[in-house]
Formats: sequence, structure tokens, C-alpha cells
Amino acid sequence: MLAALPSHSLGATHWIAWHAFLYRSPVLSEDPQITSTPLASFERSADDAERMLRMASGLADLRVKRMRSDFKQTLGAALKVRRDQRHLLERAEGREASVILKPNARLRRDMFGHEALEPLTRQSVVVLAAAVEAFVADCVEATLRRQLADSSMPASAIELLIKQVRDDASSDPKKIKELFRRVGVKDVLAAGSEAAGFKINSRLSRLVEMRNDVAHGAVPPGLSWDAAMSLLEDTRAVVRGLDAALGTVA
Repeated sequence: MLAALPSHSLGATHWIAWHAFLYRSPVLSEDPQITSTPLASFERSADDAERMLRMASGLADLRVKRMRSDFKQTLGAALKVRRDQRHLLERAEGREASVILKPNARLRRDMFGHEALEPLTRQSVVVLAAAVEAFVADCVEATLRRQLADSSMPASAIELLIKQVRDDASSDPKKIKELFRRVGVKDVLAAGSEAAGFKINSRLSRLVEMRNDVAHGAVPPGLSWDAAMSLLEDTRAVVRGLDAALGTVA
């Protein structure tokens, strides 16, 4: 049987303490030599989303600059470009970066600039939503494995149950609440909100709305680079709040 909550009502603070023991151990990855916590896995994906946004911002204002022929010769020699191809060198500069395009490069000047890099901003939202979904799946799996560690249930049945809950994982706050409820964990969003210091439901709902817009080929209303960075930081705070509530940090 799954562990049951105490019959009396628990406040969020007591709920955090009661469930802390369920999340102390790391989750095993596919490689048995590597371990990771749900939060660490999320943070890696969130860092990926941030890199996408930093690239989109840092290269958005690049403009191709003319280079004097003598400078092309000097630069080409330094870059070991053949003498007869040095005239094909191009330079793009912006506030944060300078890019030299070599002859016959697969990169083209039209791959830089705000419009060309805007897809990176949109896709960062998808990466972020997937990271939350994976975090939820990892935490629910960790709960089930601990609850069923001493059960007589066949290993194949346990793995099937875990697959089912992982398949149902989502970044949608309503689905998160329901998934944790299925494994005996109540008021997960309330506890996460208390740990985060703000109500996390609305932040998660916003993430889901924007992710769905992107997935259906639409540009989410108001999705600028600044808005995407704000969404990233909000989501980090949300997940860290949930993580603290679930006791995955020492």
C-alpha cells in the first residue's frame, strides 16, 4: 500500500516536515554510475534555456561590417585562410559579440539579428516547460520507489506503475496537484507556495499557456526577450519552492 497522510489536517509547514524523508536520496539516472536529484536535473535544463536566451540577446543586434582589404589579408593570414579566399571574409559586430564569417561558412549573415534569432526565445519556453514536467515526474517516481521499496508487488508491476505516473507528469498546476494526490501527497502547491514565498499556481499556468502557444505555432502575446527571462527566473523560483517543500534539499 502507498503511505497515507495523517488523518488530521496538516498546515503547509508541518506537511513539509512530514514529507521531507521521502526525498533525501538522489534519483538514479539510466547510467548506474551517475546520480542526480530532481532539482539538479531541472537546473541543467533551465541553464539550457538561459543559454538559448543569452544567445538570442547577444547575437540579435549583429550587423555585418565592411572590412578594408588589407585588414582582410591580415585577418585571413591569422585565421589560416587561403590567400585567394580572404576577400570572402565577413565581420558581424554587436554590443556583446563580434563574429567572423569564414569563406564557404555554413553560417550566413541572415542567421543573425533579432528576427532570425527570435525562435530561440520561443523555444526556450518549451525547454522550460519540459524541465518542470521532468522535475515533477522525477519527484513522483522518487516517492513511489520509497513507498514501494518493501512491498510484495512484482518489480514489473512497479515499473509499469512508475511509467504511468511519469507519462502523466505535466507542468500544468492542476495536473501536478492531481498527480501528487494519487501518490498520497496532498496540498503540494500550497506547500510549494509557502516555501517559495508567493503563489506558484499562476506562474505555472502562465508557463503552460505560453508553451501551448509555441507548440501550436503561435507567438505568445507579450513574449519579448525580457518576458522570457522573467518567466525563466519565475519558474526557477517555483521549482525551488516545490523542491524545498518536498524535502529534496538538505
